[in-house]
Amino acid sequence: METNVRARFVLFSEGKIEQDKISQQLDLLPTREGVNMKVEPAEAFWELAIDTKITFYTEEVTNELLTLLEGKETVLLKLKNEFALKSKLYIVPVAENKILPSIDINKRLLRFLYLTDTALDIDLYVNW
Repeated sequence: METNVRARFVLFSEGKIEQDKISQQLDLLPTREGVNMKVEPAEAFWELAIDTKITFYTEEVTNELLTLLEGKETVLLKLKNEFALKSKLYIVPVAENKILPSIDINKRLLRFLYLTDTALDIDLYVNW
């Protein structure tokens, strides 16, 4: 009665971004970085992701991601202003066998989103 859940935090911009500077200032290595050509106009991005976990609760995965990012809110805002970046936190549960996951949005998550001016995107996929 569990499902696959993953989470990712993305900084992105329509212009070029200095991905090395982002990594250095955040003291984090990205999971992926590059240019997304699937959108118009193309967007440069820096992404930190948590591997897919088998769980019923999205909170388990988002908390793991938040643990890496908390305490860096001021740096994130500085980077966003300096490079005209936007940010989005994705929660991606994949429901299978007619079992829907619990999509948890707790105060910890809301606080981070607010402090970093980050959008939340929940992409629920259903396989049945």
